[in-house]
Amino acid sequence: YGMLETVRQYGHERLVEAGEADEVRARHLTEFMRLAELYYTNRFVREEAWNERVTSELDNFRAALSFARDRDAEQYLTLVGALGYFWGARSHFAEGREHVKTAVAQSSAQPLRRAYARAVRGLGMLVAYEGDARTARDAMETGLRMWRELGDTFETATSLETLGWSQFFASEDEQACATFEELLGVVRELGDP
Repeated sequence: YGMLETVRQYGHERLVEAGEADEVRARHLTEFMRLAELYYTNRFVREEAWNERVTSELDNFRAALSFARDRDAEQYLTLVGALGYFWGARSHFAEGREHVKTAVAQSSAQPLRRAYARAVRGLGMLVAYEGDARTARDAMETGLRMWRELGDTFETATSLETLGWSQFFASEDEQACATFEELLGVVRELGDP
């Protein structure tokens, strides 16, 4: 295992010497953004298999996140938004929260877009797990509003579920019930069993 790190360092040094390090890192980022999008799309279909896949590539995702954070705020936001659910599902709360907060702070909410809505919902989920109910609720409600404005019924349903659970855990039973009833209507509209 130690040899792999030595080989990685040697390869990186050669890329720097050849002036190709940034090009290779950009291609690496592109590939891991593609993988993150596949994860996000399939996170509810084969959740355990996808969580295992992302976990096995976590160091590569960290390298891609670092490169994107320093080079391109929109790519960083997109990658962070796609990984938000993973960080919550695998209890990487602090790491995820820091990335999401940084990505949202580096970006503007306008124009309204999927990447920002995903990141805001991810922030809500992650800070909820850590007990910051007020920040979580504000982020969840903002994310839900954004998905509604974007007209994305599936993501609206996902946001309603997230909000409903946060209300339930806050002992806001009537609000949670109303949110879950709305969720049920949306899911029936989607035809999702």
